[in-house]
Amino acid sequence: MKKPPIPNPELRNDSPVYLRALIEDAGLSQAEVAKRIGIDERTFRRYLTGESGISYPVQFTVEALVYFIHHEWSQAELKERSASQLHYTLRQLRSELADLSPASHAHTRLETRIRAIEKELKRKDSNAKHV
Repeated sequence: MKKPPIPNPELRNDSPVYLRALIEDAGLSQAEVAKRIGIDERTFRRYLTGESGISYPVQFTVEALVYFIHHEWSQAELKERSASQLHYTLRQLRSELADLSPASHAHTRLETRIRAIEKELKRKDSNAKHV
C-alpha cells in the first residue's frame, strides 16, 4: 500500500496539469476539491487554468486528499478496528456525506464505505452478544 504523503517542498509541482490529474484521480469535481481543502472555488479554478501559481501547501493538501480518498479499509482492516474506532469513523463519514452532492462519485464512494462499516459493526455487535 502506498504510504500517505509527507510534506516535502522539494517535491513541488506547480503544474496545473498535475493538479488536474490529481483531481481526476480522486473522482471529485473541482468545486468539491476546493470546498474540501478550504479554498474559494474561483481561486482554485485559477490554479487549474494556470492563471495563478499553485503554492506547495495547496499541492500537498490535494495530494493528501487524494490519498485518503483512495485509502479505504479492506474487510480485514475493518475487522481489526475496535467498535469505538468504527463508530468514530462512521460519524466523520456521515458528516462528509452531508456536504457532498448526491450525484458525485465521492458521495457514492462514501455511501459504500458507510455500508461496509455498518455491516462490520453489526457483526461485532452480534459476536459480542454470543460471547
